[in-house]
Amino acid sequence: MNRRALWAILGAVAVLVAGVGAWLLSSSLGSADYAPPGPVTVQEAHQLIQRHGEDEDFVIVDVRTASEFNAGHLATNGARLLNIDVSGGNFRGRVDRLSRDRKFLVYCRTGNRSQVAVEAMESAGFAWVYHMDRGIVAWQAAGLPVVAE
Repeated sequence: MNRRALWAILGAVAVLVAGVGAWLLSSSLGSADYAPPGPVTVQEAHQLIQRHGEDEDFVIVDVRTASEFNAGHLATNGARLLNIDVSGGNFRGRVDRLSRDRKFLVYCRTGNRSQVAVEAMESAGFAWVYHMDRGIVAWQAAGLPVVAE
């Protein structure tokens, strides 16, 4: 292969790589609207709720017991809020009814039960799951809004 052909191939590869990179940045997985899924601080969770509270594809999941939920849960800014007790015995069955196309913010009291829930959701094929580290205890310690039933 001569030098000119090699440079032509390298140029074509560079254009292809740049095009794929631009496509990824513009796709929904790389959009600036949502950070990549994974663990988030309470401040980042609050920002997600403020930014996406009324988005139909954003759902907050409180995995504590019903009595814990009723005592106080995150203020949602219009977001859909579900209380699905992870220790209630049928967590997987209830979660399986949810759309895997949505983006979920999962939390509990301190982050332990929600970590179990996040792992179950990810193993069930949910791609966009945010885990609020340190739970509602850290949320309240940060002075962020809570709603009691």
